[in-house]
Amino acid sequence: MKTKGHPLHEKRAALTVFRGIFRNLILSSSSVLCHLTGQMTPLLKKDRVQFLHLHDVFADEETAFRRFLQRLSQKHVFISYSEAVNRIRNGGINRPYLCLSFDDGFKSCLRAAEIMKQLGIKGCFFLCSSMIG
Repeated sequence: MKTKGHPLHEKRAALTVFRGIFRNLILSSSSVLCHLTGQMTPLLKKDRVQFLHLHDVFADEETAFRRFLQRLSQKHVFISYSEAVNRIRNGGINRPYLCLSFDDGFKSCLRAAEIMKQLGIKGCFFLCSSMIG
């Protein structure tokens, strides 16, 4: 006999599915628009240091996150936060660089860190010490 899950868990699961669908819709639409207009191509080739600030990588997003990083690494060089700051301060910007950071230090960031480590990518994880144990 199957028992129904807790209503709060069911609601949370439904919201997670909706969040994923909505996020994919927005990101896919934005990507298609940028691709069709051709506006992003010259900007993405420009020498720069770009900071990507992320929040979470949920279990259902791990594969997409890995592909995202692999695709970015084809035309960009990932650097650490401190190297990014040094390059900006000292003018050593001679290619497209990317620097990743995560805020809040949620548990989901641990898996993101593992994926990044497997790909040889460093990042900066900001932790809210008042939220830890």
